[in-house]
Amino acid sequence: SLSPSSGAIGGGTVVSVQGTGFSNKAPVCRFGGIAPAQKLSFVSSSLVLCVAPPFAVGGASVEFSNNGGADYTRNGVQFLYDLVPTVVALTPSYGSTSGGSVVTVTGTNFRNSAQLGCRFGVTGTKVGSARWKSATEIECAIPSRALGN
Repeated sequence: SLSPSSGAIGGGTVVSVQGTGFSNKAPVCRFGGIAPAQKLSFVSSSLVLCVAPPFAVGGASVEFSNNGGADYTRNGVQFLYDLVPTVVALTPSYGSTSGGSVVTVTGTNFRNSAQLGCRFGVTGTKVGSARWKSATEIECAIPSRALGN
């Protein structure tokens, strides 16, 4: 299994690959049958971390090799490459410090998924109450925050 199961086409997503029989002798991850992972970290015989390489929009099979790439798994586990979402506007652009208001986020490449969320502030945490409306619009409940943050 993979977590997360999707990321940006530019690569760089750290993907937890869970399975059995992984070895630290000559491990290799590849995406889409051709693209080697940017980096691989062996954690255990059941977990490796692979950094997804750049790839085209769509699904790419994630495969693992214990022998330097001579043989790969063929489980068909897919990683979905998406376009990077962009934010163009927020409506309204301000709210009460007590939170609770809903902000409409307008942009591009929004995908309806379990990972959908909003973050308010530079170091803010994901807000779980995001609602997907379309590829160009989502709604998020504003959390309570200190004035000016």
